[in-house]
Amino acid sequence: MAKQKIKKQKSVPIIEKFDTSLEYFSIFQYLVFAGTYLYFWLFADISDAYKVYSLAMLIIFEFIMVHSGIFMAVIPAKYSLLIFFPFYGIFALVFNLSLNLGDSRILILYLVTVFHRMRFAFFNTDKDIKNRLILFSVLGALAYFILTFFTLIFSPILPYFALDEFFFNSDAYQNVKKMKGAFVDTPHEAIIFGFLYYLALAFINFRLLRMAKGK
Repeated sequence: MAKQKIKKQKSVPIIEKFDTSLEYFSIFQYLVFAGTYLYFWLFADISDAYKVYSLAMLIIFEFIMVHSGIFMAVIPAKYSLLIFFPFYGIFALVFNLSLNLGDSRILILYLVTVFHRMRFAFFNTDKDIKNRLILFSVLGALAYFILTFFTLIFSPILPYFALDEFFFNSDAYQNVKKMKGAFVDTPHEAIIFGFLYYLALAFINFRLLRMAKGK
C-alpha cells in the first residue's frame, strides 16, 4: 500500500503541483493590468496617446479571448489545437496589425493566455482543477458582457479624468488611431472598462481558489 501511495504521488503532473502558484501569479498579473488602466484613466497626457490606444485595442481583443477561453476549456485539446488555436490566432494577427510595427503585445497576450488555459490539456489532471478553469472562463465571459453593457449605458455619467475631449480630439491620438468603434472613439470607456474587467478577473480567480481550498 505504501509503495502504491508513493507511485501515485510521483504520477502527479508537475504542472498541477504549481497550479496554485500559477493562479496567484495570474491574479497578480490581472491586478497589474487593472492598475495600468487606472493610471492612464487618471494621469494620461498627450504623449501617452499610443499607449491609451493600444490599451483600448487590447480590451477589445479580450472579446475574442473570452470566446476562446470557453471553447478551449470545454472542447478536447486536439480539436482546440487544430481548429480554435489557428482560428483565433488569425484574429490576433489582424488586431496586432492595428498597432505600430514591432508592437506584438496582442500576439504575446494570446500565446501566453492560450498556454495558461490549455496547460492541463495534455496531462491526466485532477478533474476539480479542470472544472475550476472552465468555471473561471464562463464567469470571465459573463463579467465581460455585464461590464460592456454597464460601461456603454452609463458612459454619459462616467468621469473622463485625463481622457477628456481635448485628449480624444488631439492630433496625437487621432494620428495613432487606425480603427474606429465605440471603445476606440471614446477611449475613456475602454480604459474604465479595462480597469473594471481585470479587477473582476482577479476577484473571480481569487474566490475560486479560496473555494477550492474550502475556506
